[in-house]
Amino acid sequence: MKKKGFVEKTLYGKDKDDFTSELLPSNRYSAFFKVIKTHWMHLIILSMLSVLAFLPLYFCYVAKSAYILEKSLEVSSELLPNLVISTNLVFGVIMIPLLILGMIILQGVIGIIRKMVFREGYLLFIDFTKSIKSGIKNTIINSLVLGIILNICSFNFNFLSLETSIKDYIKAIILIVVLIILIFILLISLTNICLNSIYELNVKSMYKNSFLLVFTKPLKSMLFLFIVLLPILLLIFAPSFLMGIIILIIMFLFINAISLLIYFLYNSSLFDEYINKKYCPNIYRKGLKK
Repeated sequence: MKKKGFVEKTLYGKDKDDFTSELLPSNRYSAFFKVIKTHWMHLIILSMLSVLAFLPLYFCYVAKSAYILEKSLEVSSELLPNLVISTNLVFGVIMIPLLILGMIILQGVIGIIRKMVFREGYLLFIDFTKSIKSGIKNTIINSLVLGIILNICSFNFNFLSLETSIKDYIKAIILIVVLIILIFILLISLTNICLNSIYELNVKSMYKNSFLLVFTKPLKSMLFLFIVLLPILLLIFAPSFLMGIIILIIMFLFINAISLLIYFLYNSSLFDEYINKKYCPNIYRKGLKK
């Protein structure tokens, strides 16, 4: 069989018969390095796609925060709640569609990562599109729910950071509750994307499975969520504009896809333990030596 050249491999991926049972990794840890070694070029492309997908949302978030901060200096404390509510509503109309767009692209990225982990041959851009189309309904609903809850959480963070009449301990309690809700909705939303890349589920089954999987190992799930969110948090809280640009470039080139690969591998182990072993034996430990 004729071997693909560098350009063909970059565009279309490896040949299916490059993946033999003798070369399969024995565990998820080995699979991580195997994927990086064999698909580093595609991981860079996926990293670029995932960053570009959410850049408009990030800039919109920065604009919203700057607007609230600037206007809060001009209005009285009595009008502050109205400012925060109206700003979140206006920007929410823009940010929720941007989030949906980003999540749709992220679904395509995870779909290709799934192909890499399962050691399946793929055509990069064709299978990227197929991954988006196959779960588009669930992705849009998942993104819409996430967007609404993120907007509510953002309102609480903005309001409490500016409000001075509420006692500090009450603020702390509210912020902790909101933060816990935010963490678990992010966990469920990302798990939904991983589920959509493998199984054909309706919306109810998708949320049910994600909820059960997340709460089966909540601390471990939060640790892996932190790995995914770490680059984003570093970008949001960058001490200077220059540092933010450097972090964005690193995310753009590689780190974003690496964090998504780690999160998918973790979810794959959960799926094997709680779903595949009993209900889907044909994909149990797929991509690994059996």
